[in-house]
Amino acid sequence: MKIKIFITTYNNPKVLNKNLETLFANPNEFQVTVVNNYSQHFHLEDAFRDKVEVIHNGLRPDFSTGHLSRNWNMAIIR
Repeated sequence: MKIKIFITTYNNPKVLNKNLETLFANPNEFQVTVVNNYSQHFHLEDAFRDKVEVIHNGLRPDFSTGHLSRNWNMAIIR
C-alpha cells in the first residue's frame, strides 16, 4: 500500500530535508508532494529530487501570512 504525504513548507529547507531523510529511511513506500509556498530559499537535496513531487506555489505573495488549508487543497487537487 502506498501512503500519500503532503508537506507544506516556507523558508525552512533544513527542516524539510531532515524530515524527508527520516521519512525515506522507513521501509514503507511513500508518495510525497511538497508545496513550496513561494519561498525564495527553497532547496531540495539531490537524494530526494526523483522521489518527491514539488509544487511551487507562485500565486502566494511572499508577504502573505498564509492560509494553510488553501495550500493543502491545491496539493490534493493536483
